[in-house]
Amino acid sequence: MNGNHRTSCGAGQDASQAVNCVAPTLLSGPVAYDDTDFGGNQYALKAGTQDFGAFPNDGISSVRVPAGWRVDLYQDKGCAGAELTLTDHAPRLAAYDKGSTRWNDTVSCIRVS
Repeated sequence: MNGNHRTSCGAGQDASQAVNCVAPTLLSGPVAYDDTDFGGNQYALKAGTQDFGAFPNDGISSVRVPAGWRVDLYQDKGCAGAELTLTDHAPRLAAYDKGSTRWNDTVSCIRVS
């Protein structure tokens, strides 16, 4: 899949009815989600670095990371600030909170490899 694609479908739509809507079964790489437990809007992530815009700023709550992929989350634009590396599914980013560093709804940059 080329580029980042918003992958949730509007009410009553399926992938054949919307340009930016992709059926979840077509996703083979990492996917970020608005809500915990892989709920809400989905954002397919391509290899490389993506600042918010490809996904909502401070709006990611869970990430699916298929085997063989690595997803680095950063709290600041330009992949700066606190960093969290994921190599497996993360249904609740809040589970990775440590001290004053919070992960639910704080991601501003994502690097995928």
